Amino acid sequence: WDPLSEFPEDHAFRHVVKVPARFESGLDPSQLAGLGLTRPYALWQKGGAKLEGGYSWLRQQILDRIATYSGEVRPRERADRILVRRGSAVGVRIAGTHEEIGCSFVVAACEVADLLRLVPDRSPFEEIFERIGEPQPRWFRYTLNCVVRSEGIPEGMAPDVFLVRDPDRARGAETLLH
Repeated sequence: WDPLSEFPEDHAFRHVVKVPARFESGLDPSQLAGLGLTRPYALWQKGGAKLEGGYSWLRQQILDRIATYSGEVRPRERADRILVRRGSAVGVRIAGTHEEIGCSFVVAACEVADLLRLVPDRSPFEEIFERIGEPQPRWFRYTLNCVVRSEGIPEGMAPDVFLVRDPDRARGAETLLH
């Protein structure tokens, strides 16, 4: 389903709808269609979500939800292994004491590469990699944040600004800034 089917392929509005998807989704934008394109555009129009309480509020909410569902949080302890049976997490082993704690889900605040080191049996991953190949990045993006005094920002400028650096080139990621 193409929500932009009424517009010609080179219409400027198609580009306007696709631009937020290039920055907002974690996927290769050329693979997005239908709601995958329009959802980031609609969210961009509404404005970004803002947590009034900031990080401390978010952390407390997560801890409260874990406690509500009989979960346990041990902030001073670290897991040195995720226990897996039949392809599902069934527990964690605490570093130092080797105490094993059963669980159905593991919530971790680290990079996936660090998390994979805690899984002792990587054979399910290796089997998938042999069948379909090792995952390779297809889309890169980076963020550069600049602090500018309010006097340096033109009146009426929105929090999000999209800039097409070279309108004569194909309208792709290499000519876009956000």
